Amino acid sequence: MLPVVVFAVAFVALLIAPVAYVALYSVAVALGFVLAWAGSRGQAGELLKRWSVPLALGLVLVLLKSRGTDAFKYDLLLVIGMPLAMSVAGIVIEGRPAAFTLVVGLLVLVAGYLDARAHGLLGRTWVPIAVSRGPIVCLGDSLTAGVGASPQESYPRLLEELLGLPVINAGVAGDTSADALRRLESDVLAQRPEAVILLIGGNDFLRHVPTEQFERNLDQILARLRGAGLPVLLIQQPTGPLSGRFYRVYADLARRHGALLFPETVVKRFYLHPNDYLADSIHWNARAHRDFARALLEYIERSP
Repeated sequence: MLPVVVFAVAFVALLIAPVAYVALYSVAVALGFVLAWAGSRGQAGELLKRWSVPLALGLVLVLLKSRGTDAFKYDLLLVIGMPLAMSVAGIVIEGRPAAFTLVVGLLVLVAGYLDARAHGLLGRTWVPIAVSRGPIVCLGDSLTAGVGASPQESYPRLLEELLGLPVINAGVAGDTSADALRRLESDVLAQRPEAVILLIGGNDFLRHVPTEQFERNLDQILARLRGAGLPVLLIQQPTGPLSGRFYRVYADLARRHGALLFPETVVKRFYLHPNDYLADSIHWNARAHRDFARALLEYIERSP
């Protein structure tokens, strides 16, 4: 009964987790534990016969969630290697529960470290955007406008204080990618910015805008910004594991246009801890804006 419960909990985590890392790691660890538990009792073959279809479905969902990210090859290795390694551990140390617990625990820690590193959680693996004079324009929706916090508590205002450079808040509550595209000339290019921070797409997702339309709008925005010679920091929205292609648009277009991608792994903790970071079910509170502004300093910095 224990393996069934463990895997069921992990599968639910896969469905609701707002980031690839959490969903992937939950299922990989659970799958490995279940197989190791069964292997230590000589029941792995029977377990696989009964659970082959749901296990395969879980792995497919995990890989769909991760596909299109730079960490995909590590994720693929994890979802295959973790269950195999833990299964072997369960078979080799059959009848020795203390050793079983130790080996499985070490495998979980090592896999977690490697996957966190692959997802950019353990240090800088990118070159930040350098700005010297400003302004920086933050183009976005209600998250940029500061809904859920006061205007003085919004991340563009806080980023301005942290960098000591002018930052223009071009966030409009309710905006979609189409709205941002329409405002691009007047609210961004006309300001002659040194760099642009782009946080858009949440309303497209919530309003079920076709993914192809969202991708087309975002592609045009990034193309025009690149044509103007502007460095762009593109914020990836944590839209959930079942969003499919929508989720992968950010990484694909960032690579295509040379934009720096701010991964969902940074934003996701606001939604994993709503009592601490959310003013309502969607919008960030003052603490979230403050933490987000500080996190941006890893991606955009002042040069002499």
